Amino acid sequence: MERSALLRIFLRKFGLTHQLNLGSVISSNHFVGKQLDILSQEELIQILNQNKPIYFKRNIENMIAIVRENQIAVLLSTWAHTPYFNDYASTLVYQIGFSEHNNVLKSIAIEKDIPLFDFAKIMSKEITYWADGRHLNEKGVKIKNSVFFRIYYEKEYNRSKSRIIFTIIMRNISVYMSYNIYYVKL
Repeated sequence: MERSALLRIFLRKFGLTHQLNLGSVISSNHFVGKQLDILSQEELIQILNQNKPIYFKRNIENMIAIVRENQIAVLLSTWAHTPYFNDYASTLVYQIGFSEHNNVLKSIAIEKDIPLFDFAKIMSKEITYWADGRHLNEKGVKIKNSVFFRIYYEKEYNRSKSRIIFTIIMRNISVYMSYNIYYVKL
């Protein structure tokens, strides 16, 4: 029904349809017969502990295999966030999840001998740089771009006169860089 971009815009403008987003998935009642918003923090942490990030790890490893097959260098980066907003990213279960994913990225970097930039370590958690607990605002994006520009052009890739050709946009709805995996054509 929504094959036409013009039709999608019209339908969303008048509230006849909506774009799938995290809120509609998280508040879904399809999860183990319970709605996530009625589970306690302890129950959510128990679910998180029972469901290790094996699919996240596999997805990252698959992307790495694909880009390496195409002679593209990979740089992994940790996921930065701030706990200082009153949104889901500030909850303990999400803080644990963010940390867990960052640890997966660090272990993949070691296992596959891939450079990793610990962006979470250097990015300020002050709310002045954040639109919410997980998305940078314009001021934060300028810092992120500046840091990654230095990594790409001044350090690793200037020697080989490489250029950035591809960035996967999946997790962080941003036109800059996202999903903590960056590609540079060799």
